[in-house]
Amino acid sequence: MKTQNKIIRTDKWRINPTPYQKELLGKTVDVYRHACQFLVGIIYTHWSELGELTADQLTPAVEKLMHQTAKRPINHRSWCEIYRT
Repeated sequence: MKTQNKIIRTDKWRINPTPYQKELLGKTVDVYRHACQFLVGIIYTHWSELGELTADQLTPAVEKLMHQTAKRPINHRSWCEIYRT
């Protein structure tokens, strides 16, 4: 059984955005949620390979599943195709 590795920190900040900033913040949250869906889909699909990895091994393994290279094709749309990064 894996032991818990790293603690994730969450801060709460009180902000007063302008209407324009609120619109941009909403768009940012939409992109964030889409990115989370993308990552969860990959992790869920490949959990049998990823589930036993340590936190240090997990990040590079998921990144390899996200980004296609000439030597490493992937079977789903890549992060770059979706977000044009």
